[in-house]
Amino acid sequence: MPDKKETRKKITSLLENALASFKEELGEKKFAKRIEKAAKLISEGLEDDKSPKTEKAPKAEKLKKEKPAKAEKPAIAKVAAKKAAAPKAKAKAKVAKKAAAKKSAKAATK
Repeated sequence: MPDKKETRKKITSLLENALASFKEELGEKKFAKRIEKAAKLISEGLEDDKSPKTEKAPKAEKLKKEKPAKAEKPAIAKVAAKKAAAPKAKAKAKVAKKAAAKKSAKAATK
């Protein structure tokens, strides 16, 4: 296989010919830079064949046991229910106070 520089030049010329219509849109400098980057990325893995690396055996992954979902404790469920009901109870108490205040205001005016 040819060396890196020759490979990149070949890829560059092929890309330039294939994408000639974009040269006018981008301008020569931008087009050339992008073609160079693309050629570099494409040729990146081609030259690695010179020194074959030995593949490492994949490590045996530890099998994780899935833990069953914990059931909510009754006390926690009660607390959660109280917290959820608390805003409703406060709102009801507020409305009741307003109604009582209106009644007492009416009674005081009579």
